[in-house]
Amino acid sequence: MPNTNNQIQDLLNEFKAINEKARNYLSEVDKKIAQLDMKYAQSLVRYDINILKAAKSILLAKKK
Repeated sequence: MPNTNNQIQDLLNEFKAINEKARNYLSEVDKKIAQLDMKYAQSLVRYDINILKAAKSILLAKKK
């Protein structure tokens, strides 16, 4: 019986190790996704700022 218990414990330990690796991997993936989301949001804001600057230039040119 101890052999079976040891095998079960070994399998459980292996499962825990794999689970921890998967958790770490997903954590890294989440960080990368968040970085990409931030870069995308920043590019949208820059685009919006450029549109507003262009609109301001057009309005100022029409005013003159």
